[in-house]
Amino acid sequence: MLLESRMKYDRPWTSMMPCCQFETELNRKLLPEPERALPTLDQIAGDARFVEIGRQRARNLAERIRHQS
Repeated sequence: MLLESRMKYDRPWTSMMPCCQFETELNRKLLPEPERALPTLDQIAGDARFVEIGRQRARNLAERIRHQS
């Protein structure tokens, strides 16, 4: 939900911070269903309004979740 709200209400360049927080929670295994974030991560990754580093991080996270499942 944090990723979705940040995408909707924050400036595009801030997309990197929620991805960092999401990655930290994923690393600590605090997310019971990380695959539920895949549509949002894919949307960030494909949206040219976001800075490239945020888009790349979203792509990497999505790929990692897909390989874990």
